Amino acid sequence: MNRYLTLIKGDIKNIFRDGVLIMIFIAPVLLCTLFKLGIPFIKDILINYNQFDLTSYYDLITAFVVLVMTMLIGFMTGLILIEEKDEGLFLYYTITPLGKNGYLFYRLSLPLIINFFLSFLLIRALGFISISLFQLFLIIVLASLQSLIYVLLLTSLSSNRVEAMAIGKALGIIMIIPIIDRISDFSFDFIYYLVPTYYIGKAFEIRDSSQFYLIIIIGFVIHVIYIYLLYRYFMKKNQ
Repeated sequence: MNRYLTLIKGDIKNIFRDGVLIMIFIAPVLLCTLFKLGIPFIKDILINYNQFDLTSYYDLITAFVVLVMTMLIGFMTGLILIEEKDEGLFLYYTITPLGKNGYLFYRLSLPLIINFFLSFLLIRALGFISISLFQLFLIIVLASLQSLIYVLLLTSLSSNRVEAMAIGKALGIIMIIPIIDRISDFSFDFIYYLVPTYYIGKAFEIRDSSQFYLIIIIGFVIHVIYIYLLYRYFMKKNQ
C-alpha cells in the first residue's frame, strides 16, 4: 500500500507542476459549472424566441459532460504514463518490488476510480435528469471503462507527448457521435455500435426504456473487447 501512496504523491506533484495537466484536471469542474449556470439561461432564451425546448436534450447534455470528463481523465493519465516511459521510469518500476504488473495495475486502475467518483458527483451537481441510482451506477461503470480505453489508445499509438497531444485532439471527434446519432437520419446507424461513446449517450437517452439494459450489456462487451485488444497491443509494444 505504501508503494501506491508514493505513486499517488508523485502524480499529484506532476499534475501541479504541469500547466497542461492542471487545466485537464480542473476542466471537468469548470465545464460542469458553465453548463449548470448557462444551460437554464439558454433554455429560457430559446423558449421565448424560438419556442424550442432544450429540456428534451438535457440527457444529451449530461452525456456530453460525462464524455468530456472521461476523455480528459484518460488523456491526463496517458500523458503521465508516456512521460514516465520517456524518463525511463516505466523500466525502473519493472525491477522494483512493485513490479511491472503492480505498476500497470495502479496506472490503469487510477482513471477508473477517479472517473467513477467524479462522474457521480458531476451528474448529481448538474441535476438535469432524473435517473435511478442503479442505472446511474451502470452508466458510470461504462464511462469509467471508456477512460481506460483512452489511456491505452494514447500510450499504444503515440511514442511521445507531442504525438499524444495530436492523437488526443483527434479522439475528441468521437465524443460527438451521440449528438450525430440524435440529430441525423444516418441510414447505417449500426456503425455507431462500434464506437464506445455511443453507448453513454444512448443509455442516458433510453434510461426509461426496456432497452436500457440491453444497451448497457452490449456497451460493456464492446468496451471490454477494445480494452483487451489495446492492452495486448500495449504489452507487446512495451515488452
